[in-house]
Amino acid sequence: MTPKKAKTILEALALGIHPDTGDTLPDQSIFNQPQVIRALFLAVQALDTEEQHVEVAPADAAAPVTRKPLPTNAGKPWTTIDDTELLAAFDAGAQVSEIAREFGRSRGSINSRLVRLGRLQEADAASEINSDKS
Repeated sequence: MTPKKAKTILEALALGIHPDTGDTLPDQSIFNQPQVIRALFLAVQALDTEEQHVEVAPADAAAPVTRKPLPTNAGKPWTTIDDTELLAAFDAGAQVSEIAREFGRSRGSINSRLVRLGRLQEADAASEINSDKS
């Protein structure tokens, strides 16, 4: 396994997403515990730091290597106020992608929280994630 593949798996787990299926992880999953999420994001950051120190030429040297940065609030705990505002935005009909931008979190994180708060079923959250990717 390459560090890049390991990082991809860790990022998915930290965002509450099954790395192979793209499904939202169940609320009771160990990967939804705040300390585990923080540890996973620290591991991702460590891999980022390691990658910066290792010079690897891209397969196509002319193609720039771009990386999507993590959302600003990725891995941070949710507050009661966050939950209230999230539910209000969702109930008002805001798109998950809009809510994610507003909260500085990923779509997967928003969907996972909506499942946890009872506004979405896991199957609905998974289809929402997949429809946002299209």
